[in-house]
Amino acid sequence: MKHPTYENWILKHETLTQAQRLELEDHLQTCQYCALFAEAERSVRQMLQEAPMAAPMPGFRARFEQRLAAKRAAQHKRQVSITLAVSAVLAGVLGSGVIVSMLMLLLSSDTAIFQLFQNMFHVLQVIVLAGSAGKALLGSLGGIVDPAFGYTAAAAAAVLCLTWFASLLRIRSIQERRE
Repeated sequence: MKHPTYENWILKHETLTQAQRLELEDHLQTCQYCALFAEAERSVRQMLQEAPMAAPMPGFRARFEQRLAAKRAAQHKRQVSITLAVSAVLAGVLGSGVIVSMLMLLLSSDTAIFQLFQNMFHVLQVIVLAGSAGKALLGSLGGIVDPAFGYTAAAAAAVLCLTWFASLLRIRSIQERRE
């Protein structure tokens, strides 16, 4: 065997098999280089064991806990800001989508007021259903999903539902105009 193998065995002496230990001892009897390496490793290990344990500087724990708390607070603030921004954008999209849909329905029909109230009622039903489905989903995923992410996903799902509903209403109004 070559020297790197024996050097590794010297460094990992505790994990060697009995046969490897015997082979290493035989090699150390004949190889001056590996014998010096083994002696240096033993002296370094002994110095490390005899060295006193260094104590942390006074106030280290308090400073560490303070930095950790500040980092967590900043991370929480960033998550809340992102959640609020996404929710505001989704609410804006939702609100503008509903307003545009209602205006288009109002302008394209003879009985616009009746259809407006009927469609608003349907939109409210969709919102209530989407809200209950989202609440049930978040309740079943409690502890797994971050609530901020869950509310953002529920808002996105509500926007998708309303967009779909508005497109169905628009298709219906186009079909009515053709007739």
